[in-house]
Amino acid sequence: MKNKVMILILALMAVFMTSCFRSENDDVIKISPFSEEENVYVQLYLPSKSMNCIITELSGVYDLNEAKEIEETLNIMQNRTRESESFVSMEHLNIFNISVVSDTVFIEYSLDNSIELDEMEECLMLYSIINTAANYENIYFVKLTNSDGSDYFHRYFNIESPFTATNALLYKDYLSPIDTVEKFLNSIIVKNIPNNVAEAEVSNIFYNTGFDIVSYKISKYEYNKYGEYVTVKTNIMLQDSSSNFINENISFLLELTNGKYIIKEIVE
Repeated sequence: MKNKVMILILALMAVFMTSCFRSENDDVIKISPFSEEENVYVQLYLPSKSMNCIITELSGVYDLNEAKEIEETLNIMQNRTRESESFVSMEHLNIFNISVVSDTVFIEYSLDNSIELDEMEECLMLYSIINTAANYENIYFVKLTNSDGSDYFHRYFNIESPFTATNALLYKDYLSPIDTVEKFLNSIIVKNIPNNVAEAEVSNIFYNTGFDIVSYKISKYEYNKYGEYVTVKTNIMLQDSSSNFINENISFLLELTNGKYIIKEIVE
């Protein structure tokens, strides 16, 4: 029996670690809880801040309550992150209610006010929860609700819509979508030639404002998800050579391709 478990673990490592390049496929291989002898094994997705990605591992438990499988698995995941400083700690995460309706798991949670997460840490924690909770047969969506009424998981990721699991972070370095937006805005200021047709069309939107942009500041931004396509909603303060300012609310649709994000279009 032990040999079977070791073979499965080695197979999983081969699947997830054969490449450090990003995939555009968001489909996630599901390993539903299975039994070997007296133990039950569950698959965890863990937020590794030392590796800037999500890693996965199998965890053995003596028993698993079928009615509370997701809740117990998330508890195991939280406890595992407390064991090493290489993980984004989930000790400040409190999960109150978990329910399943059709193909969606609903999770009500809170984060202590004292917690400090940067953008990458927030994303890794968020998708460790999503991938772990969605790793059950017939579960495809995860709807999170912040108990304080906020529309954000913490600061950067909007949780008004349900999430699906993604492989975009699995043993693959986190890429900040806002970096792509900033590089594009920098190219607007120096009037670089656009890299593609989509960038040219977006550039024209800025040029046609009649505002001679010499600098900018992104005062706020948020993401709708992380994966093959990401919408980045921004509030940008533009400044001209006479120190006049205008504020623009602009949403960029980005696509993850060839290991980087590129701008596809402006979302109305």
